[in-house]
Amino acid sequence: MQSVSEIIQKQNDANNEKYLKSKHCQSNCDKCMAAGACGIWEKPAYYDGKYLVAATKVFCSKRNDCEKLSSYRSEWIEKNKKNSGLKDLLNKRINDFVASDPWQEAIKKMAVNYIQDCKNNFAEHIPCNWSMFLGQSGCGKTHLCSGISNWLLEQNKRVLYVRYIELSNSISNFDYSLLERAKHAQILYLDDLFKSSANRLDDKAIFDLIDYRYNNNMQTIISCERTSQEMIDINEAVVGRIVEKCNGFFFEIAKEPGKNYRLN
Repeated sequence: MQSVSEIIQKQNDANNEKYLKSKHCQSNCDKCMAAGACGIWEKPAYYDGKYLVAATKVFCSKRNDCEKLSSYRSEWIEKNKKNSGLKDLLNKRINDFVASDPWQEAIKKMAVNYIQDCKNNFAEHIPCNWSMFLGQSGCGKTHLCSGISNWLLEQNKRVLYVRYIELSNSISNFDYSLLERAKHAQILYLDDLFKSSANRLDDKAIFDLIDYRYNNNMQTIISCERTSQEMIDINEAVVGRIVEKCNGFFFEIAKEPGKNYRLN
């Protein structure tokens, strides 16, 4: 006669085998694909139709070399790029930014340092700092912010690109769908903050957006043609939250003749 422990073990084995053949497992590999191609195997243990113990997670030692996982990852990255809204900006890279003057070298260096900071935070599983470039029009702020965003997309992160003018227009028409998408985006790239003259609806909505992301430690990348003082005059509470979250990754380019490449 079988013991109770033997009966339980047999039942667990049967249920585990059933689990591995279920829709959750899309590969012959008994680990990598068992949790939807994330490289973790969630192996539940059952007894009398109920969980005997909580599901355990086992990292597969071959997950980094798994061709099927790599294929899924590439598909996810391409899907994230398509959904990012970056469109023509998807070809921007930090390395392609031409830095011939000291001020250009300085802003490029901040972008490079910010990416390294993101790498460190990803490794430590802690929220990333924010980044912001503001000031002179046509000096490459959008190029650098897009380069950062594209690097994040290559890390399989989800980035949403939102132009402030489009956000403002949708709010003016009492359409808050874009605002909600921006609030909940994993990573938000907000381009040309305060581009248009702020009105009461804009003022409330942008505070709601920044405050929500501030309180939930949600990575945000911002560009703005205003000076820091102009931003403070528009909404000091918003600027204060941005500066705090940037934690040093905040660069203002002085407005001077010759810095606008569009005019040169």
